[in-house]
Amino acid sequence: MAKIQLSQRMYSILDIARLLESGELSIQPKYQRRRTAWPVNAKTALMDTILNNFPLPPIYLRDYVDDSGKRKKEIIDGQQRISTIVEFYRDEFLLSKNIYDEEFYGCTFRELPAEEQLMVEDFEVSFISIRGASDSDIISIFSRLNSFSLPLNSQEKLNSVYAGEIKTLIYELASEYNTFWVEFKILTPAVIARMADASLVSDILYTIIYGTKSASSKLIEKMYKEFDDEFPLKHQINEHFNKTLTVIGTLFESNHIRNVFKPKFMFYSLFLVVYARLYGFEGRENEKTGKIDIGKTLEKMEEFCVQYVQTNFDPVLKSQFKQSTGNVAQRRFRHEEIAKLVV
Repeated sequence: MAKIQLSQRMYSILDIARLLESGELSIQPKYQRRRTAWPVNAKTALMDTILNNFPLPPIYLRDYVDDSGKRKKEIIDGQQRISTIVEFYRDEFLLSKNIYDEEFYGCTFRELPAEEQLMVEDFEVSFISIRGASDSDIISIFSRLNSFSLPLNSQEKLNSVYAGEIKTLIYELASEYNTFWVEFKILTPAVIARMADASLVSDILYTIIYGTKSASSKLIEKMYKEFDDEFPLKHQINEHFNKTLTVIGTLFESNHIRNVFKPKFMFYSLFLVVYARLYGFEGRENEKTGKIDIGKTLEKMEEFCVQYVQTNFDPVLKSQFKQSTGNVAQRRFRHEEIAKLVV
């Protein structure tokens, strides 16, 4: 490979539109993969990132001078993002329901308030420019850009495919409680980096919607697909999730309770017991009382937790709490036992 030069600069969306209009920038050169259309939910998710002024990954460009002496730029990696940005700027699609600011739902670019239009036009995208590279160099660079990554886990695959109503809620809740997951040692930063927080929230929401059933990756994906366009329970579950974690946060002020219930499988069960007591859910409607006596619950849970960590605690009962944590019968057993402590 010949020696190449790299440089980085920022282009505003207005700059990008002008470069495309002038013909200086090409979105799909001959070595790029055939572009497939993103669904409108995915396009909206990208524009939501821009409207919130969050950063985007850099776009890679080949920068060269053609035979006629004209400067040309070809996108090596990032064509979907640039295509989506330009399509929205040209009013070619409407923002879907997964936009964070709901008042923008159904808007084209020109229908946004003037302040938001200026924000979009001024938003700067990072471009890494490659000069002095041949066609074969660019093909090699492009293939390498798409090979240096770990295989996607099931949650990361869902993240790459879906961008709709339920996915938006799941990721909002997962990120909102990042400090909670880490400080209470329910999840580590390392596993959160691989979307374990979104996976946990997905598992909880699946149980709330469908009841205590086997929640394989295929069934979780089915949930994402079913509620991609419309999720009528979005606001209700968001409110109930927040209030449930407020109760658990109060319970976790006790070191005894926190130490026993911080493992993910124990937290999952405690969350659903509290949720069922406050609001009920599929298959647990009869548990709903609409309130929890925090004082009595703290007392009963602390007493249980103090005993649970003792060496003389019933070994059969403890093994029933711990083993086959993803098994439906095991989840039901833990739910029933923990429900005895929440009053």
